[in-house]
Amino acid sequence: LELLTFDAKYLSELNIVRLNWETVSETNNNFFTVERTSNGELFDNIGQVKGAGNSNTARFYSFDDENPLTGMSYYRLKQTDFDGNFTYSQLAPIEINNNGMSNSNALAIFPDPADNSTLLSFNGNDNNSAIVEISDVRGSMISSTNIQTVSGINLFRINTQTLSDGVYFIFIKSSTNYQVQKLCVKH
Repeated sequence: LELLTFDAKYLSELNIVRLNWETVSETNNNFFTVERTSNGELFDNIGQVKGAGNSNTARFYSFDDENPLTGMSYYRLKQTDFDGNFTYSQLAPIEINNNGMSNSNALAIFPDPADNSTLLSFNGNDNNSAIVEISDVRGSMISSTNIQTVSGINLFRINTQTLSDGVYFIFIKSSTNYQVQKLCVKH
């Protein structure tokens, strides 16, 4: 299976989170299990979507979480083959505050797509240390950097000159914060 995109969007008028994903090709794909977590560790199975089996063309899928969590939550796909083998997607983050508003872009990246560098902007909960990780779409870690954060807005510049053109994921991890955002690099 080659997963091209996976994202979560909050539709406030319906009070649902719509998950959309696209595959470029599929081999032996039985089904997707949609999983959700609020802490990044314990995942709940919230639904299942049938796969295409075998396909060499783009396929689009969607799933609606009709009971989304308030606060920060993360979604992932567990793709299961007909023989029982499975793989996981990257995480798709979303934040819904008590007023039913989405703050899924708490971690902002600009410019995106990036050329030589990109700037991360994110809210810190306190003076703390955090780890900024970059991984490719297959989940392989490219880099990991320790940074000091402050309460409020934090800015951190990432050099993208050494990254090949493509899609990456930026993770901000601390004892009180876990955020993920997609980054496109195009030289």
